[in-house]
Amino acid sequence: MPEREVIQRIFQLKQQCDLLEEGLRESLQLSSAEFQVLRLIGAEALSCGDYAARTGRSASRMTRVVDGLVARDLVLRVAGSDRRTLMLELTEAGRSAQAEIVACESRCDSRLRERLGTEGYNEAVRVLGGLIEHTADTAAITGA
Repeated sequence: MPEREVIQRIFQLKQQCDLLEEGLRESLQLSSAEFQVLRLIGAEALSCGDYAARTGRSASRMTRVVDGLVARDLVLRVAGSDRRTLMLELTEAGRSAQAEIVACESRCDSRLRERLGTEGYNEAVRVLGGLIEHTADTAAITGA
């Protein structure tokens, strides 16, 4: 097996996923950051700060992203458990956009299940989980 083959294949997979995301984002007219937030909203109640942490963006950048989503009537800011915390909630248009994202992801997942079979699919999930776990410490990997 050639040196760095796993990493090279991970980057190839990332590139393919980026192209898929780009096409979907363009059809929904979303920035990358807006797309990430729409994918996250609804799974659990999160504050704007939580979304910033989960997407790796600063709080000020997340405020601008959310401002854009609010302006496009995709998201509402609603009061959280205390008056200082703002939570995000999808509007009807936001739910529609999110449904398109989920439908695309479901089609991709179904194709993978079909092509890999149940055993191969489950093995892919296991291996990808391990890769994510082992590459999570980017500082140790990059030397930063």
